[in-house]
Amino acid sequence: MRTTSPSCMPLTLPLGVSPTMFGAVCCLVSAVLYTLSNICMRKLSHVGCDGNWAICNREIVSFAFVGCWLAYGSLTGRARWPSLKLLGILLAAGLGVQLLGNVGMQWAFHIVGMGFMISSNIIFNLSAGAILGYLLLREALNRRHIAALGILLLAVVMLWLGAKQVDVAAPTAGIVAADARQGNGPVLIAVSLALSAIAGVFYSLQNIAIRHCMKQGVAVSVVVLFITGCGAFTLGPWCLMQRTSPIVTTPWGCYPWMYTAGACNFMAFMALIRGLKYTTVTHVAMISTLQVALAALAGILFFGEPSSPLLLAGVATTILGIVYFGGPELPDAVTSKSMTLNLPNETAPPELATIAEH
Repeated sequence: MRTTSPSCMPLTLPLGVSPTMFGAVCCLVSAVLYTLSNICMRKLSHVGCDGNWAICNREIVSFAFVGCWLAYGSLTGRARWPSLKLLGILLAAGLGVQLLGNVGMQWAFHIVGMGFMISSNIIFNLSAGAILGYLLLREALNRRHIAALGILLLAVVMLWLGAKQVDVAAPTAGIVAADARQGNGPVLIAVSLALSAIAGVFYSLQNIAIRHCMKQGVAVSVVVLFITGCGAFTLGPWCLMQRTSPIVTTPWGCYPWMYTAGACNFMAFMALIRGLKYTTVTHVAMISTLQVALAALAGILFFGEPSSPLLLAGVATTILGIVYFGGPELPDAVTSKSMTLNLPNETAPPELATIAEH
């Protein structure tokens, strides 16, 4: 099939804005919605809600929306289902992200807060994506990318040092963080950083799997169904089998936060796809850095996460590194093998569309 470039898009857009501006607005809306979803998940962590049950309910929202759409498509003969091999790849990617990525991220939210986790996760996701993309897909990795990875590594160190200060100074960082201040602070922060790294690697592996499946013509609706279904149908039964099931102990007041997180996550992904149809991936990457600043600001304003000069400097360095990473490629790329995708019209390049995340 034929892909559609931003320049070929029709100009019948709201208020007569240009396609590039419309795409930028869509990506801006996506960044804000992803941040709102993370705020809801941070709130659930803050009140002690079981993380596995929270993720399960968040994923159910997207699964339900897309499941209904595909059910209608199957009844009308419009749905296209891929081969079992491709479905197996999506299942493996979804299980890795849900069980080794999202669960760890949710647990660490109340250890180091939103600013640390979102910034470090985006760093590891971007870094792992660049390295694995070069090793597995032979995608371009030039001097600019290598320099940007160096800047992001510096940001990790600054976030680490800044989180130490925040942990020592924070009287309201939560029960676990309070225990950490009694002697285990650096250990828990190191564990949180490791979980962020593991999540970033599995998010990148998921993106590679999605890229491969989409090259084979798999529709984005099928991708969303299987990725989110892995969370709903693994974490849900796990919660049911626990001696003290969170299904029984979770207060009813937590469910609006779960489903709001799921709705924001779903709408953010749809907005991101819409934006990628009208503007470039590089443009989207730069706009997406807004999530880092918004996460840090939300943690300080809504959850009493104290700031420190090093933590704020780490957030700023993260934004700098991502913006530099997304700049124009230099001509001396290590490899420049084309990876052009021929995707169905409803799909978009998945590098920036981590389905189950943010």
